[in-house]
Formats: sequence, C-alpha cells, structure tokens
Amino acid sequence: MLDKLIFDFSYFNDASIFIDKKVYFHKRAQLLLSDIHENHTPLKDSYNLTACADYKLPQVFRKLNIFKYSYDLEYKINNKIPLEKNSQEEIKIRANTIWVVKELFLFTGIEQRKINDYLWLMA
Repeated sequence: MLDKLIFDFSYFNDASIFIDKKVYFHKRAQLLLSDIHENHTPLKDSYNLTACADYKLPQVFRKLNIFKYSYDLEYKINNKIPLEKNSQEEIKIRANTIWVVKELFLFTGIEQRKINDYLWLMA
C-alpha cells in the first residue's frame, strides 16, 4: 500500500536530498497507513511503519535532552525562526527522529508507530 500511495499520489511522496542521496520520509503515507491499521483493517506489515518525522517528536527529544543542537540551530528554534524546507538542518532533525524511534523500538520491542503516537501525544 505504501508503494501505491507514493507512486500514484505525489502528495504522499515525501523525500529530500541530503549530501547527494535521496532520503525517504513518507510521513503522510505512513500516518495514513497507521490510521487504517488502527481504525479499519489490520495491515500485515504494520511493524514496518516508523516515526512520522515532523516537528512534534523533536520537541519531546529536545525537552528530554535526547537532541542537542548547534548554537545556530538552537538560536533559530528559540527565536521561532522557521527552518527552510529540505534544508540540511531540517533533514537531519527528521532523520534523527526516525533513528531515535528505531532505537527505542530495539530497546523496548514496542512497535515504532506506537512509540510515535505516544511521543506525539506527549508533545
């Protein structure tokens, strides 16, 4: 279903270029599939869904001192200066959000989508 969403509906194809490599996030597609799994029809591969890399989880990770930012990035965030879409800073934050959720999954055995939902509510 993920492939169908990202190939047939450009709205769901969420990717960025980082140091000449394409990085796939597919936040909206994963969110939709997670909602379908929880509220309608269980999906057999739901364990493959990961964090929805947006701004909420990094807020939690920053508050818990999991994320430490450079002085420049800290300044931007503290002063509510928007990060440019697909900037190196934004891509790093999004990618590290997914990495932390994956590490939490490996440590706890709790599905990544459930960790995502819990942390999102914490934010």
